[in-house]
Amino acid sequence: MLLSAPVPGEKARLALAGARITGRLDLSYLRLEYPLILRECRLDEPLVLTGAWLAALTLDGSQLPGIDAQDQN
Repeated sequence: MLLSAPVPGEKARLALAGARITGRLDLSYLRLEYPLILRECRLDEPLVLTGAWLAALTLDGSQLPGIDAQDQN
């Protein structure tokens, strides 16, 4: 889903609502040119954002045990 081109005529974004994400969501070193929207989602493990560059991140109403965004320098 993150690697696909947007549908012509629509704004590019990745949006999930009400999803339960089991296991680790590791977005380390991802460069995402459009918004990532997780609304009312539940993550079982911390969201990993080490070295990631995101145009926007929305976590409205989501539950997660933390965010891991360690600097690897």
